[in-house]
Amino acid sequence: MSWLSIIVPTLNEAQIIVPALTRLESLRERGVEIIVADGGSSDGTPALAAPLADQVLTAPPGRAHQMNAGPAWRCCFCMPTRTCPRMPCAPSIAR
Repeated sequence: MSWLSIIVPTLNEAQIIVPALTRLESLRERGVEIIVADGGSSDGTPALAAPLADQVLTAPPGRAHQMNAGPAWRCCFCMPTRTCPRMPCAPSIAR
């Protein structure tokens, strides 16, 4: 189990999912688990996310369902995809 899991809820985010998850790659390298919880995208978001996430889950639509879709964590941080590329604190989280 990772010491921190970041859940990224998505719904038809194909245009921004790759840059968003790429921004989190340095955290993955430090042992942070990246979980994409997709609410039923029809634009290929899960397939685009798969190589850049530790898990891609399908959840019922609705952000609350998506944020609760992952496994039990010691520490969990939920981050919408539109936040990931602008998150300057990402390197600090991994320290």
